[in-house]
Amino acid sequence: MTEIAKLVIVDSNRLFREGLTRLLDGNRLEIVKEAYSFVGALRFLQSGSPPVDLVLGDPDTDLLRELEAVRIILRQFSTVKLVILTDRLAPQWPEEPLKSNVAGFLSKDISAEALKRSLDLVLMGERVTKSAARRTTDGVPTPLGTVTTPDPAAELLAKLSGRENQILGCLAHGLPNKLIARELNMAEATVKVHLKALLRKLNAQNRTQAAILAIKTGSATSLEMG
Repeated sequence: MTEIAKLVIVDSNRLFREGLTRLLDGNRLEIVKEAYSFVGALRFLQSGSPPVDLVLGDPDTDLLRELEAVRIILRQFSTVKLVILTDRLAPQWPEEPLKSNVAGFLSKDISAEALKRSLDLVLMGERVTKSAARRTTDGVPTPLGTVTTPDPAAELLAKLSGRENQILGCLAHGLPNKLIARELNMAEATVKVHLKALLRKLNAQNRTQAAILAIKTGSATSLEMG
């Protein structure tokens, strides 16, 4: 989470590509390429481009050709995570991309904050979806294959103390213990004590699981980084 992730943006609309670039570039993301289509993104990857972590965008109108490009990207570049961002409904979407193991399928009817949170989740190894044919009350994508139910995370978060909530926010921003201690003006040993307690309260096995929970619930946005 602390490293800068390299991102390729795909959309046939130049204005939309530029808008996404302005929105995402610098938010622990670096836009290395804007492509008209996934076919173009594939060519960029095959050209010996710098390492890419994430490909995000809307397929061109030739869906069959675009789906094939998606499959090739996933097959040839196994470390690249691919997220579809579209509002077009067609028989191939979202079923076919999900069969191709894309990391996410999101609607363009999504808030900027929810999109950023979704990409954070994807880069942490989660798979997310918010179908173009479905709306959720808060606009936050849900993990693939799940049914929207009352979120038990709120009860877990309610158990945390104020200091533990601050540390959870730091975890969501990818900070190691040393930087958390500096950010919150406390000893690193104290951070470790609070961290152990919050992991127990959240039933999380490690700091990554806790960070994922923070991002899903919006706790990641509560920290103002200095």
